[in-house]
This record gives sequence, C-alpha cells and structure tokens, in this order.
Amino acid sequence: MSSKPFQPGDPVVWWKQAPGGGYVVPVLSTVLAITAKRIKIEAEDEQGKVIRHVLPTSIEHHTSPAKSGQKPPKEPEAERAGPSLVRWGRKSTPKKDEVREERITMEIVVDAYDEAERAIGWYCYLQNRLGVPFRARCVEEREVSPLSVGDEVEVVGMPSERECEREMFVSIRRGKRKLAVPLAQLEATESHDETGEAVEDWSYWVRRGYRF
Repeated sequence: MSSKPFQPGDPVVWWKQAPGGGYVVPVLSTVLAITAKRIKIEAEDEQGKVIRHVLPTSIEHHTSPAKSGQKPPKEPEAERAGPSLVRWGRKSTPKKDEVREERITMEIVVDAYDEAERAIGWYCYLQNRLGVPFRARCVEEREVSPLSVGDEVEVVGMPSERECEREMFVSIRRGKRKLAVPLAQLEATESHDETGEAVEDWSYWVRRGYRF
C-alpha cells in the first residue's frame, strides 16, 4: 500500500480484515518494530490496545488531512465519542430538535439501559432504515478514514454489529475493495427520504455530543 519504508514510531492506518473477509476496517496504529516479513504494530480496536504482527501490504502511512499546514480547530471534549475520533469540517453543534429527540428516545434507544444496548438500538435502526445502495458525500475528515471532504461514495451496507460497538460504520466501495467508514463523516446525496433522515439522525446524535 505504501512505497515509503516504515520506521518504528510511524503512525499508520491498519486495514483490519473483518471476520468473514467481506470488508476491511481502518484502525489507527503505531509501528513498533520491523521484521523480515511482518511489521509489529500497536493498535486500538474493539478489544482495546492490542499488539499485532501484520503484513506490510495491510498498512499505510497515516497523514493528517489538515491543509496548508494549519491544524484543525479543537472541539470540546464532549464532542468526542472515543479515543480515535478526530473530526473537522462539520458545522457547530446543532440546536436541539424536539422531533428528532423524541424519535431517538422513543424509537432508537428506547429501553436501552447501557452502552451495549444503545449501540445495538442504533445498529438495528440504521440496518432497517438505510436503503442501500445510496450515494453520499464526505463532509468531514477523520484520521481513521481515507476519505476527504467532497469525496463522493456509494454506501452498500453496514459491517458487522461487532464493528459498530463504539460508533456506527457503513460499508462503501473503494476501488475493488469494500471498506467500513464512519457514518458520521457522510451526508446522503442521492437516497430515499427515510435513508437521508436516518443518516441525519446519527449525525445529530454525534454532533450533539451524545454517547452510547
């Protein structure tokens, strides 16, 4: 994936193969050591911090999407939903939407008593509402995603429930591969009304600073 040699300490994106092999998920990692055939990395996935020995072809150098040497503006801690979430490009925190709040409370996370149940509620809601395939545009950049603001993609589904325990991901086609990227960085451009509403519901939840 990368022609530049890897060195210990390099920040990289590990394209983690999901169970079943249908798609890959980007995981922000750090190179620890180089061997003849493998690269030792430290990554943080759903299991927490883990050490993995991976093929060089499964990682690529991570570069910040910030342009013109400017650092992205810092956002309040409440806006962050996990250790690997770094976002910019979105508008400010949206005003409270009572209709959307009621739908989220009474339909999506109703009877959810902990983080796992709220994550399942969101996962099932999006699975049922997203009419795939649909077209979407990247509206914010994330360190764990290869997408840049303005990129047009086709959303073809959702990865496994396990990959959405911390936040909601969707599967997109990128070249010959199917990748999982954060739904929060996308807006629907060509979709049914129900799909667009579901995408905006998740965007609203994230931008309001709500957590599982």
